[in-house]
Amino acid sequence: MRRYVHELVVNTPPETLWRAIVDIRRWPEWDAGLETIELRGALAPGCRYTLKPRGGPAVAMSVEAIEPPNRFVDLAHLPLAKMRKIARDAGAQTEAFVRFAGRPS
Repeated sequence: MRRYVHELVVNTPPETLWRAIVDIRRWPEWDAGLETIELRGALAPGCRYTLKPRGGPAVAMSVEAIEPPNRFVDLAHLPLAKMRKIARDAGAQTEAFVRFAGRPS
């Protein structure tokens, strides 16, 4: 199985970033690559939502962990892979990781 990891450090106050991360219905307002988000129920571990990228198919998503204000983990259920996004406060910096795991083609 191949793994790909993308990391970035966001230079914004952790509280500001946390509010943006957990307000998933508003992601399309600041992420130009998204058309819509449809959240079913309250945002909590185990909840499901649908993310629609601009020009792409809808993606089934689930929340794996929410630990305010330090950690948010969600999982994209893709046809041939899983994509896990982890955002966490690491003291002076806020880190975001995206990990892909799937079968090689």
